[in-house]
Amino acid sequence: MLQRFVRRGETDGPRLPGAPAWLSRVLGARGIQDEAAAQAYLNPSFDQIFPPATLPGVPAAVERIRTWRERGLRAAVYGDYDVDGVCASVIMVAALRQAGVDAFPYIPDRHEEGYGLNESAVRALSARCEALVTVDCGVTSVGEVALAREMGMEVIVTDHHHLPEKLPPADTLVSPLLPGSPYPFLCGAGVAWKVAWALCGEAFARSMMDVCALATVADLVPLTGENRALTALGLQACRDTRREGLLALCRVAGLDVKKLTSESVAYQLAPRLNAAGRLESAMDAYRLLTSTEMGESNRLALKLGEMNARRRAEEGRVLLEADAQVQKMDLTALRAIVTVGEDWDSGVVGLAAGRLAEKYAYPAVALTRTGDGRCVGSARSACGVDLYRALSDCGDIFIRFGGHRQAAGMTLTEENVPLLRERLSAAVAEQLGGQAPMAQTEYDADMTLKEATLEAVACMARLEPFGMENPAPRFRFTGLEPVALRAVGADGAHLKCTFRQDGDLRDGIFFRGGAYLRAPEGRMDAVGVPGVNEYQGRRTVQLQVRALALRPETAAENPWRERTSFLQEMCRWTENQFPFTPPPVTGEEPPEGWVQAAQGTLLVCRRMATARALWVKYPHLAFETGDCTDPRAYSAVGVWLGDVSPRFRRVLLCDGSASASEAAYWQARCPGAQVRALNGRGAEALMADLRVTLPQLREVYRALRRRGGGGTEDMAAETGLEPIRCLSAFYMLAQMGLISVSETTGAAALLQSRKCEAEDSPLFRLLSGGCGA
Repeated sequence: MLQRFVRRGETDGPRLPGAPAWLSRVLGARGIQDEAAAQAYLNPSFDQIFPPATLPGVPAAVERIRTWRERGLRAAVYGDYDVDGVCASVIMVAALRQAGVDAFPYIPDRHEEGYGLNESAVRALSARCEALVTVDCGVTSVGEVALAREMGMEVIVTDHHHLPEKLPPADTLVSPLLPGSPYPFLCGAGVAWKVAWALCGEAFARSMMDVCALATVADLVPLTGENRALTALGLQACRDTRREGLLALCRVAGLDVKKLTSESVAYQLAPRLNAAGRLESAMDAYRLLTSTEMGESNRLALKLGEMNARRRAEEGRVLLEADAQVQKMDLTALRAIVTVGEDWDSGVVGLAAGRLAEKYAYPAVALTRTGDGRCVGSARSACGVDLYRALSDCGDIFIRFGGHRQAAGMTLTEENVPLLRERLSAAVAEQLGGQAPMAQTEYDADMTLKEATLEAVACMARLEPFGMENPAPRFRFTGLEPVALRAVGADGAHLKCTFRQDGDLRDGIFFRGGAYLRAPEGRMDAVGVPGVNEYQGRRTVQLQVRALALRPETAAENPWRERTSFLQEMCRWTENQFPFTPPPVTGEEPPEGWVQAAQGTLLVCRRMATARALWVKYPHLAFETGDCTDPRAYSAVGVWLGDVSPRFRRVLLCDGSASASEAAYWQARCPGAQVRALNGRGAEALMADLRVTLPQLREVYRALRRRGGGGTEDMAAETGLEPIRCLSAFYMLAQMGLISVSETTGAAALLQSRKCEAEDSPLFRLLSGGCGA
């Protein structure tokens, strides 16, 4: 697997008295270079939040709202259906009412109306009110704002999304992206909260910090500067909350409200609040956060929990279908993923896009057909790509689109989907300078197992809250010796591990890391974070592993595995009767252009010694064992390979050629690939170890008949042959139709006897010196 560990930041931060050395490196990774900045970071306070009057548009918005009260105008608060929009609506409606304005919320239906202001809603609202405040939307709704004003409504737009070239003709525009703003990264609820603070005072603002913190964490804005202070204080307000809806939501999610963190908000509360707008009406989330009655709060929290379960199921279905499309794409040529489905729920396509972007490190778009010749969908960024900029390069093909650096939404005609795939890929390629998108696992500092203590866990808690641009710290542990690895979970998808380093032992857990059980033995590097494992009243440190990487230079040889892997491969190409096409020999070393290509080159090794030596020469290549099916086809040294991606364009047999039919076999696996061989003798040596003479083959079959079947160890004891030659004989006899062989256990079972010759086995002919089919 391709794993690149990259340290965040380039310089260390200040050394604080009594603090561990790793804390300095973590602070440096966050751009903190002096002790005053470190103390401010570690001790967030209300005075770190800019006064509301410094946010462009706030003074004018407050003045206009006060005239609404004096004139008795009724106001609609027009929000968005995600957590940010719902929380912004809660804050703004409460603030307007506190200021004496008759106000009510309006949140559009995602499926019927889509994002932002729409003409039908504006016309309907004009009959119910004389004033309109948008929250978390509106900055791109030029025509709709103009219509609202034409119909007699006064309009205040509060938004945090990218400003278009033409701004909406609102009476007042409040945005952290306007010139003069001291901080550009507020979420929509943060903007609404600043207006509420200026309108109703600090005490009211403090009472709304819990809601604002939920939105700030959920909307993935940077948790730096005043966002960090606002979130830290807001999370404390959540822990002390008397808000019935929040308490009920925590109960349903199985959370202790007193222990809420940014992580539990992001992964447990926010998805439940978002589920309402994704599947039904976001007004259910609004009602929950404004509920004052326990019974209603419990009912709504349970309803959101049920919707979230439905959302997970639908997301899983969409992701499965979208990923199947990705597997058919040539990601060696593309630089962005665009998928489209027939009946995908528009409420979950953004989640599916996010999962694809996370899995493949390519910016990803997931679209659903609406049935009227259009597609709507969402996009998520990856690999540091400015998604809004990339989509802006394709802006002429959209009916509408909007968003920011990390995420966006769009509508386009179905006929323009192929054009989007082409143009977006080109825009991403330009940003990346032609380089292939490639996942990186970032870490803050090196840490030893000795330093991974309960005290270190307590110290890390001071770095909360975590989120965008202030991620939870991660540490690199190098040269770990795996003492024990075992699969856990219902499907064995997770990895329970114990590592040793310089005499120190630590347990760990790696979720979705079960594939590493099949990795060769050898030392490993890990990126993870120390956490606490509580069991039967005992608290111990457990590494929460985020990424593992074998150190290929330490990979142990395994003669049995390399011979069995080679044997199974030979069976595949001999049984398929590929034509005689000898692979050309390139010389002693791989062609320079092949190993410099970021994608499309597979250096096939049959022996671990060969693979190790090549990786030491070319450490920028991936090191693959077992299946190598990633559609990105990153250039790799591969050993003991199973299934491979058909996207490889260059295949080099690094232990030499074993058969004249081998080139055709690899070209069938990787259509259109160039297949070459190095002038090596490793394949011949392996073939010699697997060769079985005719008398030996007969003796193995007679032994199987006597014993009624059996395994390689049984046959070795019975015949005196090495177990690997017995396995080779099993595969020959299976090709002759005399037995069946289990690929997993190697055990042989007798079939009905029949008249046949050893030459009926292509494997026997190949190992005996024939062409092998």
